[in-house]
Amino acid sequence: MSSAARAATALALCVLASAQDTATQSGTNAAYKYLAAAQTARQATEQRRRAPALLNAVLCLQQLMHAPIAQELAAIQQRSLAQMKQQSRLEALELARDTIEQEVDQLYAPLVPSTTSDDQEARNRRSMIEKYEQRKAELEVIRRRTEKELS
Repeated sequence: MSSAARAATALALCVLASAQDTATQSGTNAAYKYLAAAQTARQATEQRRRAPALLNAVLCLQQLMHAPIAQELAAIQQRSLAQMKQQSRLEALELARDTIEQEVDQLYAPLVPSTTSDDQEARNRRSMIEKYEQRKAELEVIRRRTEKELS
């Protein structure tokens, strides 16, 4: 208890004792007012003494509440980054597939009638089919590699 609170309590007790001796109602009322003021001063002093500890406890609780939120946000950011990487890999794979499909379309484009013999035409077709199969195999290798990277 602070010295001011002790002094107020002592003064209130003296006034109360004096009022009871003289049996005056106004003196008794004043003494009770002094006692109430002393009690209020004691409570205020106690609250000021406890305030730093309470503030520290509140801050600790806030940190404990925010820690899981911060962890969840970090996890969400990591998942988002992984999804963006996966999306860019898929886009690269789709671009490669589109490029190969365009090349295949060019290989299978209708041929301009020529004066070549049937044997030459058959060889040209076999060559185009072989190129198509080769490109198809390359695309499959790229697809498998990308799937492994995404896994």
